[in-house]
Amino acid sequence: MGNLFALSGKKWRNLRVKLTPTFTSGKIKQMFTVLKESSDELTKYLEVKAQMKDSIDIKDIFARYTTDVIMTTAFGVKSNCIEEPNNEYRSMGKKIFDINSIWIALFMFAPQILEFFSISLTPREVSSFYMNMFRENVEYRDKHNVVRHDFMNLLIQLMKKGYVESDGDKNGIDEPC
Repeated sequence: MGNLFALSGKKWRNLRVKLTPTFTSGKIKQMFTVLKESSDELTKYLEVKAQMKDSIDIKDIFARYTTDVIMTTAFGVKSNCIEEPNNEYRSMGKKIFDINSIWIALFMFAPQILEFFSISLTPREVSSFYMNMFRENVEYRDKHNVVRHDFMNLLIQLMKKGYVESDGDKNGIDEPC
């Protein structure tokens, strides 16, 4: 598929048609419970820090919180970056943004050059990590019949059925993987 942001024309249109139903208000509402769990963990962490009168690096804490939210809502994975700031999910997340400014300029103004030379903006280690995580997550969910109201579940529906099921009136969420 290549880089989602570099697609254009017919490829982009086809992908947009498939992905648009994953972002309905009903689908987003179903993910709210997952988001709330991450927010509750952040609140507990900050309460402990406040009681201890510890100073905090708010930018780092919110970067870890953001990683937790993305991992759980997108992939159904509990990354626990709030409590474990140096875990693998956080370090891989940081590496996504370690991009050479020349590659960024090429991506913005001449993406065909990157494509011609098969140059990826994302480090291979990071791509491999997330691809393996995705594959393992799909296999685990298939094997154990796990269904969550997260983006991963919607992608699995797209892979298996070619479309995303309608919202229905479900609002709950099952346990994380």
